Amino acid sequence: MVPPLTSALTSSLLLLADPSKGWESPHYDMHFYLISPQYRAEEMDCDRFGPVPILCDFTQNQTTSSGQQYFTTPTVSESDPTPLNMPAGFELGFPDAVANMGTHAYDMAAVPNSPAEWTEPSLIYGTHGEVVFFEPMIPFQFVEGDVSQDFSQDIEYVKQ
Repeated sequence: MVPPLTSALTSSLLLLADPSKGWESPHYDMHFYLISPQYRAEEMDCDRFGPVPILCDFTQNQTTSSGQQYFTTPTVSESDPTPLNMPAGFELGFPDAVANMGTHAYDMAAVPNSPAEWTEPSLIYGTHGEVVFFEPMIPFQFVEGDVSQDFSQDIEYVKQ
């Protein structure tokens, strides 16, 4: 049985990967989980942390299967490293493995070059051995003011 979709809305000033500096402006994160809150609390842990205490350290071998799942994404095959169930171009964004959340995956080519250039929502996926959440990130400047805004994006999944 598939657990019900759960969600969390947060506002954030922090995104953790160096390539994502363009997202370092105030924004809303909406995490839509495909797993239960109980699974997140009890199964999504790691035993080695980096310099930030919530980040699972990818430079050391995690010694638990749960820790190792932060850095494992199902692929089509050993000879085809295309991630399953993600849009084309998405990659895991090391070191964005957040304990009890997942490893962030996104289209590296779509990351804004600077916070000033981030004007429209961005889509992030999260993994823990498989896709466990999707996360639209919406810059404050997109929703502030008196003007209504629309946004749509075509997404093509590869190798489902």
